[in-house]
This record gives sequence, structure tokens and C-alpha cells, in this order.
Amino acid sequence: MPSMSTTGQPLRTYRGSCHCGAVRFEIDTDFPELTTCDCSLCRRRNAVMVKVHESRFRLLSGEESLHSYRFHTMTATHYFCGTCGIYPFHRKRVTPDHYGINVHCLENFDPADSEVVATIKELLETRVRPAVAQDGGDITFAGFREGVVYLHMRGACSGCPSSTATLRHGIENLLKHFCPEVQEVQAA
Repeated sequence: MPSMSTTGQPLRTYRGSCHCGAVRFEIDTDFPELTTCDCSLCRRRNAVMVKVHESRFRLLSGEESLHSYRFHTMTATHYFCGTCGIYPFHRKRVTPDHYGINVHCLENFDPADSEVVATIKELLETRVRPAVAQDGGDITFAGFREGVVYLHMRGACSGCPSSTATLRHGIENLLKHFCPEVQEVQAA
């Protein structure tokens, strides 16, 4: 399992690919922020990206299908599939040890959920975790997919017989109140 991020949230592994599937990769991230690069190339393609360190990026297949494009300072390297033309990622100019990953190429990730996820994380940090910590436990965000919030339970929470009830009646109701997109809460 991937390690924790600098934000204290667990990292998840996401797989991604170009349109035709020739280029496949995976990343470990907790999506600390999504950005839109303002370089002349990215502005034209309107790509939404997440920044990941090169140690959290793995090219699984398709290196021979990748073509690259450099311009201006020749530092950033933008990659695209030579078959379908999709831009899945680029090596960044300002932080060349990082990749900018096109989030639209990731499986099971909807960038529209990023605002919902930010709200969920804020509620967990400000309302849930402090209360749970008083009982010697901890609950952290693991993911949000198709209306379901996944949480990691540690310490007293992981072995507590009433943890399911806490998830269902306490945390789930709180999150549903503030985020109508939340349908259910489950242990990860």
C-alpha cells in the first residue's frame, strides 16, 4: 500500500492511460490540489492536472508509443501517444522531478468530485477527527467514488464494535448534510 502524503492523508494508486490504451501508467496521490497549467500549450488544451513526484509515477507500458514535445526553455517535456494523440502527462518545467498528470486520463476519477472531496476532508479534519481522537482513535479519508466515501479507521476505532454504527449514523449523516453528493460511508 502506498505511504502517507505530506498532508497526512493516505495515498491511493490510480491507473491511467491514453485513449487507445497503448500508454498505461499509474500514480500514487491524495490529490492535494488540481491545477490548470498556464503555459501556452496547456492553456490551449485546457488540461486539468495533479502534480506527482517522479517516485510516485510508474510507466507500465507504451514507452515506444510516446512522443514528446518541448518548447521555450526546453525543460518541460510534454508526452502524447503517437497512435491516438492523447496527452497523458508531462515532466514539469519548474519542478522537473515531478510530473503533471492529466486527470482526465485516470480511471475512476472524476475531477468534478474535487470540490466535494475538499469539503469532505475539511469536515473530517475539523469535526470528526478531533472527536474520535478523544477516544484514542483516528479516522482518515481514503477515497470518494460514485457517492461513497471510504474511510480508514485506526486505533480504538478499528476494533470498536460500534464503529459501523458510528460510520452510518454519525459521520454519514454529517457528510450527507453538508455534501448532498454523499450517499454512503464505508470503511476502506
